[in-house]
Amino acid sequence: DGLLIDPCMPSEWKEVYVKRNFRGCVYNISLKPSQGERYYTENGQTVKSGKILHKDGVKERNIEFYY
Repeated sequence: DGLLIDPCMPSEWKEVYVKRNFRGCVYNISLKPSQGERYYTENGQTVKSGKILHKDGVKERNIEFYY
């Protein structure tokens, strides 16, 4: 029902960009470290979750994921 995001990157990396095709949608994801819980933002909306839920009928999404 979505993409589970669980990055494990070196601490010196400040941001990583990932492009992922999933169920007919292109996900453009920026991964950024944070000091708290995992969440993501999309179109000004914040979602407190480690999973990006799939949306039927959407062809492309731009996500900023904080881990």
